[in-house]
Order: sequence, then C-alpha cells, then structure tokens
Amino acid sequence: MPPRPRSLGLPLALSLLLHLLLLLLFAFHFNSAQAPALPAQPEVMEAVMMDEAQIQAELQRIQQAGQPKPEIPPEKPAEAPAPEQPHPVELREEPSVEQQQAAEQQRLAALAAQEQAEQQRKEDEKRQAELAAQQEAEAEAKRQAALQAQRDAEAQAAAQRQAEEAAKQQAEAEAKRLAEQEVQRAAEAQAAAERQAEEAKRHAAAVAKKQAEEEARQQAEREAKRQADAQAAAEAKKKAKEEARKQAALEAKREAEEARKAEEEAKHRAEAEARKQAALETQRAAEAAERKALAEAKRRAELEAKKKAAEAAARKKAEEEKLRQQQAQETVREALEKEQQAEQAKEAKKAAEDGAKAWVRNNYKHPVERRWAKPPSAQSGLSCKIRISLLPGGVVADARVVESSGDDAFDRSAENAVRKASPLPWPDDPKIAQVLKSEAVTIIFNPKD
Repeated sequence: MPPRPRSLGLPLALSLLLHLLLLLLFAFHFNSAQAPALPAQPEVMEAVMMDEAQIQAELQRIQQAGQPKPEIPPEKPAEAPAPEQPHPVELREEPSVEQQQAAEQQRLAALAAQEQAEQQRKEDEKRQAELAAQQEAEAEAKRQAALQAQRDAEAQAAAQRQAEEAAKQQAEAEAKRLAEQEVQRAAEAQAAAERQAEEAKRHAAAVAKKQAEEEARQQAEREAKRQADAQAAAEAKKKAKEEARKQAALEAKREAEEARKAEEEAKHRAEAEARKQAALETQRAAEAAERKALAEAKRRAELEAKKKAAEAAARKKAEEEKLRQQQAQETVREALEKEQQAEQAKEAKKAAEDGAKAWVRNNYKHPVERRWAKPPSAQSGLSCKIRISLLPGGVVADARVVESSGDDAFDRSAENAVRKASPLPWPDDPKIAQVLKSEAVTIIFNPKD
C-alpha cells in the first residue's frame, strides 16, 4: 500500500499559533519600554502564553492518539526573551488596536487549529471505518468461500454416493445375469452329459460285440498256428542235424587255415622286427646329427635374438623417452591452457559479478524505495543492508536484513518494500542473469526523506 500523504493542517496551525504568541510578546515588550501615562482606573486584560513544554505535551498527546508526529518549524529569534513562568500576566493598561487585532488573530488561529484538528479526527475515523469495512468484507468473502467450499464438498460426496449406489446396483444386476447364465449352462451341460452317456452305452455294446468276434477269430488263428508250429519244429530238427554236420566240416577246414596263417605271420613279424631295428639305428644317428645342428642353430639364434633384443630395447627406450617428452610437453601445454581458461573464466565471472552489482545498483534502488511505506518511528539518515535471493525473471524469493539500522520497524519496512517490488527488473545479459540467479545480491537501503 503506498504511504499516506502527511497532513499539513495541524503543524501549520501550531506554527501560526507560535508566531502569534511571539508577536504578542514583542508588542508587550515594546509597550513596557515606552511606559506611557496610565489612566487612574485601567482595565485588566489576561493573556495566556504557551511555552515549549506545553507544545511538546500537546504533540505527545496527538502522537498517542495515532496521529503522525508533526514537524515543528524552528522558532524565529525574538527581540525580547519570553518570561520563564507561563502564568497569566496582568497588564494594567488599555489594550491598543494592535493588541486587539493580535488577540483576534490568536483567537482565529486557535479556532482554525481546533477546526483542523476536528477535520483530522474525522478523516482518521473515516479511514478507520473504511479499514474496518474492508476487513469485514474480506472476512465475509472468506466465510462465503468456506461455505461454498463446504457446499461443493457435500455435493461431491452426494455425487460419489450416487455413483457408488449405481455401481452397486449395476454389479448386483450383472451378478444376477451371470448366475442365470451359469444355471442355463449347467442345464445344457447336464443334457449333453446324458446324451454322451447314452452314446457311450451304445458304443460300449458295439465294442463288446466286436471284441467277442475278434476273440473268436484270434482263438482260431492260434490253433492253426500251433499246428503249423509243430510241423515246422519237426522239419527244423531234421534241418539242424544236417547243418551240424556241415558246420563240423567247416570248422576243421578253418582251423587248418588258421595254423598256416599263424606260421606266415610269425615269419613276417621276424622280418619286420629286423627292418625296424635297422631303421631305429639309422633314426638315432639322424637324430643325433639333427640335435647337434639344432643346438648350433639355437646358439646362433639366441645370439641373434639377444642382439635384436638389445636393439629393440634401445629403440623402445628411445621411443619411450620421446613419448615421455611429448607427454611432458602435452601436460605443460594442457596446464597452460587450463590456467588460461581458468583465468578467462575468472575474469568472465568477475565481469559478470561486476555487471550484476552495477545492474542491482542502477535498477533496484528506485523500485524498492517507490514501494516503501515509512514507519512513524523512522528518522532521517537511517540505513540498512538487505540480502535478496532472486528467481529467474526477477521474482524475489527471500529478503533479509543483514546489517540493521538499529530501528526494527525501519528494517521490517525495508524488507516489505523489497518483497512488494517483486518482480524486480531482470537483465537481458545471460551471464549477469546467471549471477543474479545463483548468488544472493545485497543492496543498501537508505531512502531520502
């Protein structure tokens, strides 16, 4: 809410009253210095003077009544010092025209001050009535919203109950339909079972008849086979005797042939053994010569391998040294590149931070001070430091005083002004925006009166 304009009526009236009092004091001092001749029976005029203590008491009474403290202009220097005691002063002289005019002006000023105070009181009562009406309207709106929410909840509950009842009825109807279908399927299954039983009975009778016929046929076949087997057994016995005679002749012939073959095999084995021994001797001599040649070749190969290994080791060492130097150079180059990148990143970060500070300094002071409501207790020259956390777009996430001004009301009003100014201006530069989003910013709140 913007700050209310300060009322100037009461301070102006008090200032006029103070000037009138000073004018009266000056007139009194001037008349006393001339000391004119007085008549024998002068009229007595009473004048009431107000000192600084009375003015301060009146200001305190106004402040306790909820009025803002008026600003008292500095007193003009008087030509004559005011009396120390604010007691009524009796002047035993005729009031002059100037004094009467001054008294009339004082009375008019007092009436104007009283009228101004009454007008101020009526305005305060009007504002309080408007505030009370606004609060009552807000309370009524909240109550209506609560009643509407309650009615909506009841309607939703009723709709849910109706839906549950409809679902229950639908489930019962579906269960009844399924039960009827089940009964119908059971009746159909029973009828089908009866038909299958009748069919099985007829089939069993036909199968039994067929099995009886098949059993009779098989019995006849077995009898015929038994007779044929007996005849075949007699013929087989006769044939077996003839086969045994032939087998005995063949066995004798086979044994003679085997004896002849065994003799030939023994002769062949002896010849083969002699050839084998000669071949072994020749093989042993060849193997000895081969082993000697292999040893010589191995020795030469080992020497050649050692030479090649030494050359390979030297080449490998040179390559490793070259690779190590290349890796060292690469490491140094990467370190220099990383250092340069880090320095560039540091400079970019510092530039972004400086840009963010400049942005905050140039764009946040005015919007915050424009939404500041000065508290009654705030004095000129107060200052506090506020840390602000921002979201993208300039939305204020948090605002807290980190260095107090010494006046709690002033600090709270500063925090509220920052929150009311949300969203604050947001920069187009993505680097500055990133700094504002990732780090809290600090502003010094020192509004000018």
